[in-house]
Amino acid sequence: MNKNYPVLVKLFLSCILCVLSSLVFADPPTQVMRLGFIDGTVTYSPAGVDDWVNANLNRPIVTGDRLWADSASRAELQLGSAVIRMNENTSINILSIENKSPQIELDQGMVNLHVWKMSYYKGFEIDTPNLALSVNQEGDYRLDVDTSTNTTTVTVHEGGAIVYGENNTSYQINAGESFRFSGTELAYEALALNEPDQFDQWASARNTLYENSISKKYLSSDIIGHIDLDNHGDWRVDNHYGNVWYPRNQRSDWAPYLYYDGPKTL
Repeated sequence: MNKNYPVLVKLFLSCILCVLSSLVFADPPTQVMRLGFIDGTVTYSPAGVDDWVNANLNRPIVTGDRLWADSASRAELQLGSAVIRMNENTSINILSIENKSPQIELDQGMVNLHVWKMSYYKGFEIDTPNLALSVNQEGDYRLDVDTSTNTTTVTVHEGGAIVYGENNTSYQINAGESFRFSGTELAYEALALNEPDQFDQWASARNTLYENSISKKYLSSDIIGHIDLDNHGDWRVDNHYGNVWYPRNQRSDWAPYLYYDGPKTL
């Protein structure tokens, strides 16, 4: 019998406990996004995992997650006073959402970034195969990555942004301007603004929901998901508590987070 057996067992168990402790007591992320809207088929691959699974509404999105919106599909990632919207056939990678400086990678497809307030954020960065877009002010921004032509089109509807390429190349893009960039040294072509397409119209309609939200009168617009309260309840004045939100059309034993009847689209 090996006299070192008990020692080896203790060593093995100690290693297991160390691993479990690191998992259990690991610091949670300081910032997350919320997958607040899904229309169609949206899949994701969690950070550090190669498998892809169907994404569920309300899923927290953290650094390292990847998302794909399939054909005839769209998704919206909510960050409080900002949202990132994905059009169909779009792939993004969450590079970082820590330090109040969200950074995503757009591999292909179209995204819309809308920022209502910059008071919380230091800035936003969207990286594509051609460039890095830096947003440091409120506004409405669209990026289109065409992998067949190796180009990125940047359109600034409101606000202003700077694009960066290789060899210290950079350009300022102002409200009402659109440019198509090719290569990584920012060879560009100025484009005329077209009439809003279906993606623009959808993004604009979503913005209107936020701006007309009743719940915004009672809650900070930085609270992720506050507009969903409008569809599921009403605000009333309570003599003791003041303004109180009451759920609408719920069973008598309803409690928060206890019942869920599946994802809904707006």
